[in-house]
Amino acid sequence: MTASQFLELGEEPPGVHLELVDGEVEIGPNRTPRESHVDRTLGHYLLGHIHIDGLGGLYGDVSVIFDEHNIRWPNVMFFSKNRLHLIGEKAIEGPPDLCVEVVSPSSATIDRKVKFDLYEQAGVAHYTTGSSTPMRGRSRRTR
Repeated sequence: MTASQFLELGEEPPGVHLELVDGEVEIGPNRTPRESHVDRTLGHYLLGHIHIDGLGGLYGDVSVIFDEHNIRWPNVMFFSKNRLHLIGEKAIEGPPDLCVEVVSPSSATIDRKVKFDLYEQAGVAHYTTGSSTPMRGRSRRTR
């Protein structure tokens, strides 16, 4: 399946999360309340800095087309103001400057290895993982 075909599927059914991975639709669970809390707290801190300094835009939980066969939903994404043209009507049409994934025990391998590799290949400059477990996280520069 291509990214265009995936986007034509429409909205996700309640209680599931769909992503396109190497041309195949993957179904996963919705996030836990703890993961949502970590996501929103991080977004709150970043948003103030981004707006005060006029740096760009902060987005989350929306389809990002990384290539023709991969659409993911990073938890938090930053786009510098010179890259805001990538924000489309149905999806974001290119890699963010920063991707953050909130890692749960069931997603650790995917978030720390599989997504890192994809984001690096797609041109994401910075990729950070945060844990839904207090005081745990990693940050790596992809290029």
